[in-house]
Amino acid sequence: MFGKGALADAARVHVVGATAGSPIGINQAIWLSARVLKIARSDDAAPILFLVDTSSQRMSRRDELLGLNEYLAHLAKSLLLAEAKGHCTIGLLYGGSAAGAFIATALACGTLAALPARILR
Repeated sequence: MFGKGALADAARVHVVGATAGSPIGINQAIWLSARVLKIARSDDAAPILFLVDTSSQRMSRRDELLGLNEYLAHLAKSLLLAEAKGHCTIGLLYGGSAAGAFIATALACGTLAALPARILR
């Protein structure tokens, strides 16, 4: 998931996320990384809201053999680069997440906020 939004004062915010409780595999990790890197290259300094609701990382043989750990590390580094380029990164954990997927998304953001899942469902 990705897009843009506006805050109450009309300031822009970029929205990226791992949603719907699905696991993050190599395809999702590289897709999310590409979106974050595109934002990091932009001239604006708009914050990035990273939505997190994922079951964990994908534990398939294919993903593991292709180096899922490296793809997740790349995603985390993409968020850290965006922060270094002036984009405030905010992870919003509103569902579940665990293990590598949690580290590569929510914990890689400069700020992390969590909401009980029952509020949003």
